Amino acid sequence: MTSGKSDHNLVYLQPTYIPLVKRLPATTRRVRKWSPEVEEMLRDCFQTTNWDVIVGSHGEDIEGAAQCFTDYMNFCVDTVAPVRTVRCYPNNKPWVTKEVKAVLNRKKRAFRSKNEEEMRKAQQEVRLCLRKAKEAYGRKLEKQLGCNQVREVWNGMRTITGHAKGLSRPCRPLH
Repeated sequence: MTSGKSDHNLVYLQPTYIPLVKRLPATTRRVRKWSPEVEEMLRDCFQTTNWDVIVGSHGEDIEGAAQCFTDYMNFCVDTVAPVRTVRCYPNNKPWVTKEVKAVLNRKKRAFRSKNEEEMRKAQQEVRLCLRKAKEAYGRKLEKQLGCNQVREVWNGMRTITGHAKGLSRPCRPLH
């Protein structure tokens, strides 16, 4: 047998599929955190406001009064309600709600604590919460179908199945 000679051929394969997470960037959204305390603070802000000064200074100009009123309300909301920046990934499923994320975070904390009993309970809670969220999303699709919103139903079905238009590409010939 001579060295350097073999009957094996090397084949370089490159996948054409690129995962959705790598294809599309994560988006960031700013979300307000509402709570009963925030609502109470906002109510206090509105009750202590002298509305005659804000709205009355515009006289008969309804559009100016409405703009001033809206600007003041937005100012109050901005000062009272905290804003969080949330990252949304393109591969998030539509049935993953904030409740599901909260349960998943509890599961992560239980995993980090290495408490087996807590991990088992958290896993059961995740299964139950996911089942309920998927059922709720299914009911939403059924409601859309009942309301003759066929396009939204098919978009939801594509999301559930992972099938999207234009993602399959023909194979390139190797040279």
